[in-house]
Amino acid sequence: MGNNGDGGNRTRALCPTRRWSLTEQVFRTTVAKTAQRVRATEVRLLEGQAVPTVSCYHDIMTKNLTVRLDSELAADAEAIARADGTSLNETVKQALSEAVQLRRRDPKFKARLRRIIEEDRELLERLAK
Repeated sequence: MGNNGDGGNRTRALCPTRRWSLTEQVFRTTVAKTAQRVRATEVRLLEGQAVPTVSCYHDIMTKNLTVRLDSELAADAEAIARADGTSLNETVKQALSEAVQLRRRDPKFKARLRRIIEEDRELLERLAK
């Protein structure tokens, strides 16, 4: 943050993913909207509801993820995919989907999630001031 040519009257923040400058008001609004989306997603998780996927390309592209597996787990996953007649990608997506469903039914996980929601709410509200 620094002098932006207006005598320092306006605070500017840099968006790390897009590298553009935002005025303080836009930054606060963005943080507040993000906090609302995070809270809504966390509540949906707690209630066992489906959570819509969000992509950084305006919902055109899906999220890419690199996963490093040891050779035994990779071989097991490939064998499962072959036996099921699906791609390794589909097998991994299915496994992650099943893991998410298990977490949604886990009371201890929900308790940890509630604690994180409160911590994040305090942080995001402080940033939005």
